[in-house]
Amino acid sequence: MVTCSALKKIYRDKLRRQGVVFVYMQGTFDEVMERLSHRQGHFMKPSMLQSQFDILEEPGDDEIHVNIHIGQADPEPEAMAVAGALGL
Repeated sequence: MVTCSALKKIYRDKLRRQGVVFVYMQGTFDEVMERLSHRQGHFMKPSMLQSQFDILEEPGDDEIHVNIHIGQADPEPEAMAVAGALGL
């Protein structure tokens, strides 16, 4: 398993291989900021978040991916299966 932000499609294109499934952790700016503001000792500072949202290119229909919303109480079963396999 490899994790990285791969916020732009061009980055994901370089990572794409047979068997690769992208997990898109969806959340609003406020939801992500809430989580980020509670992290201790993490390299990602809250002041960096806006730039990440500015360059984000959501996965398209041509990319094998599952969407998991960070605030979703009951994610779809297939998303949970992938997330579980990835240890998320």
